[in-house]
Amino acid sequence: MPKSTLITALLLSLAIGRAEGAVIAESGFATREAHFSSQVSNIELVSDEMLPDQPNAPRVTAGSVPGSLWFGRIRRRLRSDPIPGTAHDVLFAATYEEERPTTLWCDQNLNGKLLDDPPIHLYPYPEPAGARAGLIDLTWSAAPDQAPVQWKVRIVLEPVDAPGQPPRFRVQKVFAMVGELRVDGAMRKAFLFDGNSDGIYSTEYGDGLFVDLNGDGRIVTDTSSEDFLPFAVPTQIGGTLFRVLRVSEGGEIVTLEARENEKPLPPLTVGGPAPEFQFEALDGRTIHLAAYRGHRVVLYFWASWCGSCSDGASELRSLYDRFHPDGLEVLGISFDRERDAAVEFVTKHREPWPTSFLGHGFWENPIGRQYRVATAGSAYLIDPQGILVGSYPDLGDLEAALSGPAVKPLRFDLK
Repeated sequence: MPKSTLITALLLSLAIGRAEGAVIAESGFATREAHFSSQVSNIELVSDEMLPDQPNAPRVTAGSVPGSLWFGRIRRRLRSDPIPGTAHDVLFAATYEEERPTTLWCDQNLNGKLLDDPPIHLYPYPEPAGARAGLIDLTWSAAPDQAPVQWKVRIVLEPVDAPGQPPRFRVQKVFAMVGELRVDGAMRKAFLFDGNSDGIYSTEYGDGLFVDLNGDGRIVTDTSSEDFLPFAVPTQIGGTLFRVLRVSEGGEIVTLEARENEKPLPPLTVGGPAPEFQFEALDGRTIHLAAYRGHRVVLYFWASWCGSCSDGASELRSLYDRFHPDGLEVLGISFDRERDAAVEFVTKHREPWPTSFLGHGFWENPIGRQYRVATAGSAYLIDPQGILVGSYPDLGDLEAALSGPAVKPLRFDLK
């Protein structure tokens, strides 16, 4: 299947209804149902550093305690919260003595305070040595007409690696909705992912499922990986293209369409070919990456709500003005969900290069998915031969790469 055809397929609307069990002859899609049930899975969702200050001030802390006090949070949002939103994250705090975790508190009653929550029982955790863990039960009402959301969460507190370094923590969901999905003719284990952390599964932003594609029994919760199927947009896993039609709010049934025997997507590797794509720019131009062969190209993935993107806009424009006379081109990929926000950003920062707007971010954006983008404000450099040179979250590193040996644009004599 040609890459341009694949991108077109990825942008197809999900609004086309299909009769269950029917094979769509003209498109090759067949409707399927995947069934899931709650099982103990211990899915690790977060691994991060503790913070010395409360992440959501002015919440009330646990007061005066022995040892050093550190904070973290469990990602949670209500359906009415903006994306991204942190107002309803669940705060927790831990004390450390002699670089080992000793006490854990969590705002289990969700009132924004830690003073009225008893300490969580801690027990030794297998890895790393010296780690301790505690189990937390969270329950809240997502909507008046729906069953309460119930999470059992494990917080793993790791010992301090070195004096002066912040301790790390991990957040695991003890239970997950687990089932099977047929991929390339084989049944593979899968589990649902509540990407927007609202406790309800839907085809809205963030939610999806992970597939044990190689059948080794291990799944890494990396939404930019080829093992993740977002519910909101058509996505290819292996050689099968999926379109999700419906998801029950509890996650028991996922109804989708699948088409097998697609050409597998090429892996993303530095030193390998940069994945091809095309898009209609905000100004109406049709852009093909292949048309820029002979020029160095910077792909810049950004969003108007990203503070570092706003801060770096003038720096990126300076790099463009400096290196464009030598053949450098820039293509912007917006992760905004609202077109007006993207247009306002481009206008405000006077960006002259083409910008893609698809209304999807990160792993739900077809171009972002091809390039495994996990952070807004990421730049990718492609050489004149179409080879991926590297990715640069820091524009200072991109400048260093551009300042290397000058590469003149290739000239093609079309006769």
